[in-house]
Amino acid sequence: MNKKQLIEEEKLGMIIELCDDIQIDGQTMEYVIRALGMEEQMLRQLIMNSPESDIKDLLEEKRLISDKRLSDNVLNDIVYLERGLA
Repeated sequence: MNKKQLIEEEKLGMIIELCDDIQIDGQTMEYVIRALGMEEQMLRQLIMNSPESDIKDLLEEKRLISDKRLSDNVLNDIVYLERGLA
């Protein structure tokens, strides 16, 4: 490992230590990733390095959540219409 690589590794170590010290949560980490413009790259890396079964499970969970939100919105619209508030 050359000197430049060692310096970069030290910097990364400091960043990881800082994140651990302040107990950074997932939402904050997502904000940092978006702020750095790395959302698509991170998503691709995570998908490519994850078992296909995990990805399918997550997609099914997302579909179920989306379906529930759609159902909730439709029910809210029906209640709204039934009350004559349209």
